[in-house]
Amino acid sequence: MRVLYLLLLIQINIFINIAYAKLNYVSLNTIESELREPLFLKLNIVGSGNNLPLRFTLVSQKNETEMAAHRLNAFMVRLASIRPAIGESFIQVYEFDGQAWQKVQQVDISNKLESFDPSLANRPAQKNITSPVAPQVTSKEPDTECQLTRESKETLWSIASRYKDNWRVDVFSAMLAIFQTNKNKFSHQHIGYLIDNASLACPSRKTIAMMGEKEAMKAEFFRLNKLPI
Repeated sequence: MRVLYLLLLIQINIFINIAYAKLNYVSLNTIESELREPLFLKLNIVGSGNNLPLRFTLVSQKNETEMAAHRLNAFMVRLASIRPAIGESFIQVYEFDGQAWQKVQQVDISNKLESFDPSLANRPAQKNITSPVAPQVTSKEPDTECQLTRESKETLWSIASRYKDNWRVDVFSAMLAIFQTNKNKFSHQHIGYLIDNASLACPSRKTIAMMGEKEAMKAEFFRLNKLPI
């Protein structure tokens, strides 16, 4: 069934209009398929500018094959290929400049294939799994939602630095998780303007698990921080 789904997905959606005019960062997040099986993986992808279409291909055994793509969130895409990746393999990323497709990035997945453990297929990376911070409740309010501890006028960086180890993520991932969960607690919903003394809800397990590698999250944080108010 998974292969049939993949064939249909490739026919319908070879090109995916999720990308950015100028890519800043692309890297492998997770390989989700077993060795010598149709390839499923996730890429971290960060950029800036107007949305333009991207095209993804798998290069393996001297053959280049189109990959189907599905956007998971603002900085992650899932790719699928009917062909397996064997030996030296690369993901090629193309961008349409208005006249032709131009290759703008290449991700080497060769070593990842060699070290991939099939028993871990479809399981999220361990570093992204964590239990949320214990709720701060009182006997009078047993249903109080989980709230982050915050000192008076404490900055987003300081709060994230305190919780990142418990959540097993880097500080940029922690800041993005807090921001995505509490956008109404930021002036103009801008990541650079956390409202003084505002109470902050704990990010969910799902939100924390969606965070990617540190460099991708760092690039996304600075992109958001540079947005005009």
